[in-house]
Amino acid sequence: FKETIIVAKLIQLFAELSRIYSQQIEQFQTLSRHDKNTKEMMDYIQKNYATISLESLSEAFHYSTEYTSRTIKKQTGQTFSNIIRQIRLEKSCYYLANSDLPVEQIVEIIGYHDIRHFYKIFKKEYQLSPIQYREQARKNGFFLPKQPAFEAIAE
Repeated sequence: FKETIIVAKLIQLFAELSRIYSQQIEQFQTLSRHDKNTKEMMDYIQKNYATISLESLSEAFHYSTEYTSRTIKKQTGQTFSNIIRQIRLEKSCYYLANSDLPVEQIVEIIGYHDIRHFYKIFKKEYQLSPIQYREQARKNGFFLPKQPAFEAIAE
């Protein structure tokens, strides 16, 4: 009976290994779907940064706002509002450095409604007013976003 017991134990071992492997594959596929969904969400945010809200993003992807918020935070390490703020600031830097548009028009284009609020967050982020930034950019030829808004996302 030794051979029968050994064969039975081997079958049991292979069945257990197969079950573990299937679970790992399923977990990997779930993670890949989450990464893909997050990447699609970030692309959507990048395209719609001026008008987007957490609610509109959630609606576009058919998720609850809580789920969307948690997913973004988990995958990027940043909150939705921080990502939007960073994108808007980067876009404002681009417009300031590369156009003659008045600051008021840039603020409107990037999606802010209160110019004083924009000045406050811009100055806090770059230690320059938008006008000073434009002057420095033209004088020194630079475009200075601090860091990409999506730095933490794996492609």
